[in-house]
Amino acid sequence: MTRLRLSGSPVLITGAAGGIGTALAELLVARGATVGLLDLPGHGLERLEARLGPAAFAAPLDIRDRDAVVDATHAVAERLGPPVAAVLGARVRAQALDAE
Repeated sequence: MTRLRLSGSPVLITGAAGGIGTALAELLVARGATVGLLDLPGHGLERLEARLGPAAFAAPLDIRDRDAVVDATHAVAERLGPPVAAVLGARVRAQALDAE
């Protein structure tokens, strides 16, 4: 089995400020990756970015907004390089989808 080389490799994480997203970001940074942290504004994303240091870049967004996702992905790529992987951990409430 081929292993993904993480050293310096950017990984996008949606839902990054949640428990699993935060733990994953910490693990990836500890293993040498850089991380693009994507989550809603005001959910602790900036604190996580500060704690992880220069290996992390926070891009607050609402994952339901396609244009915001594209813009955030480009911002991460400009700052850290093109992502080699993405972890889609954001959850979207069904009632929020029904409202659209």
